[in-house]
Amino acid sequence: MKKLLLALVVVAAIAAGAFYLMHTEQVEDVINSMREQVEDGYITTEGVKTDPAETSEPEVSMPEEPLYVGDDVLAPVRVSTPSPQYTETAKKARIQGVVIVQTIIDKGGNVTDAKVLKGLPMGLDEKAIEAIKTWTFKPATLHGNPVSVYYNLTVNFRLQ
Repeated sequence: MKKLLLALVVVAAIAAGAFYLMHTEQVEDVINSMREQVEDGYITTEGVKTDPAETSEPEVSMPEEPLYVGDDVLAPVRVSTPSPQYTETAKKARIQGVVIVQTIIDKGGNVTDAKVLKGLPMGLDEKAIEAIKTWTFKPATLHGNPVSVYYNLTVNFRLQ
């Protein structure tokens, strides 16, 4: 009740100022309009609220096809990345290097597609894809909403 009275005092002060600017009939219209706004909750002790319909952001439809990371699309974040396994032939041949894989990471943070862009011989490409398909991510986002993205991943093969 005190807040409502305080809001009415604010309205009265505004109306008093308006009195000098308008005719008496117009002031009454302003007061009545402000009283309605107080009753509807648009004017409070914290200030004037706007109509939620006027300030809400428009609905943004999220695309179904994968996007590329950049601009408003934030990259996925790795959560779990188990290491790849060496093939016996690659171990014996002492093959080391990097496999670069283009993936699609879905809205759930799962790798759903993988294509080798730069590979290694002796079955290491396949082992890299096997490992990547077990990785999990916090999904990429667009305006805070999860989206599917194309995302390049690097898998390192190093002998110890």
